[in-house]
Amino acid sequence: RSSDLAVYTPPAGAKFRSLDVKIPGPAVPIGATLTIPHAPDSSQGETPPRPAVLFISGSGCHDRNGIAGELDFGTHEIVDYLSDGGFVGLRYDTRGAGTTGLGSDYLEAGLDSIIADALAAYGFLAQRPEVDKGRIFLIGHSQGGTVALALGAEQKVRVRGIALLATVARSIEELSLDQLETHGRHAGLSDEQIAQQKSLMQESFALIRAGKEFKAGEVPDIHLTLQRNVPWFREWMRRQAESMIAMLPCPIFVANGEKDFQVSADKDAKRLAHAGERAHIATELRLYPTLDHAFKPIAGESTLASYYDPQRRVDPAFLADLRSWLVRNSQHSDSQA
Repeated sequence: RSSDLAVYTPPAGAKFRSLDVKIPGPAVPIGATLTIPHAPDSSQGETPPRPAVLFISGSGCHDRNGIAGELDFGTHEIVDYLSDGGFVGLRYDTRGAGTTGLGSDYLEAGLDSIIADALAAYGFLAQRPEVDKGRIFLIGHSQGGTVALALGAEQKVRVRGIALLATVARSIEELSLDQLETHGRHAGLSDEQIAQQKSLMQESFALIRAGKEFKAGEVPDIHLTLQRNVPWFREWMRRQAESMIAMLPCPIFVANGEKDFQVSADKDAKRLAHAGERAHIATELRLYPTLDHAFKPIAGESTLASYYDPQRRVDPAFLADLRSWLVRNSQHSDSQA
C-alpha cells in the first residue's frame, strides 16, 4: 500500500540547505542531493569551502535517502547529521531508483558500472565551490564500502579518508554462501534444503570462475537464472577488500553492528581493521553490540522483518563516533598541496 511506503522528511531546524542536482553519469544522469551547511553568520549566505562526504550506498535499488519502498536504511539520517555538523554531503539515487534511469547497459552492468557511477558523483562533488577538495571523505555502506575501496585503491580519487560501514572482507563466494544459510534459516528451511541450495551455488561459482558463458547449451539450465548477475560476480571476484586496503593512501574507519546478520563483525570488520594495521594505515575500529546492518538498535535477533519497522532510527552514538573521526581527520586543509 502507498501509505506504507517510507518517506524522507527533512530534519526540523536543519543547519544546512538541500540542493537537488543531476550528475552527468557514465550511462545516465544521476539524481542526487547536495546538503550544504549554512554560513556561520547567515542562514542563507554562501559558505566557505568545507570538508565533504560522498555517501555510497549498498547493493539494491534504493534512492538517495536510502529508501526502497517500505524499507528505510537511514542514509538520509547519516548525511543530514554530518551536514548539520559542518560537512557538505552528497548522496545519490542508484540505477533505477529516484530520478536515475536504468541505462541502456542495464542487462550487462555489474560492479564496474556501480564504481563508475560513484566516480562520477565524486567528480561532481570535487568541483563544487562549497567543497574543499583536499578534505573529501568517502562513506561506503555494505557494497558501497567495496566501491569506496576500489575508488581509493585504484587511485581514481583523492580522498582524506574512507569510512567502511558494514563492509565485507570475505570473498564474494564465502559471503554469498554464508548469507544463503542465514536467510535459509530465517525462512525456516531444513538443513537438507540449505545444503542443496549451497551445493547449487558452489556449482554456479565454479562455472563463473571457469569463464563459462551463461546461455542455454553452455551451462546447465538450472544456472541460467544467474545470467543477469554474472558480470557483477566476476567483477567482485577481481577485488579483495584486504588487498585493496593495503593500497590505500588514507586513514580508514571501520564500523559494524554485532547484530548484523549480513556482514559480520568478526569475519569482516575485524579483518578489515587488521588489514589496515598491517598496511600501517591509521585505522579506527568500532563495533556496536546492539546494532544491525543499518546501524539501528535491535532488541533480540535481527531479521529481514525488522528492516520494515518505521520507528527505528540510526543510533546516535554511532553517528557521533563517525562524525568525531571525520572531524579529527579534517582539521586542516591541504587543498593547495
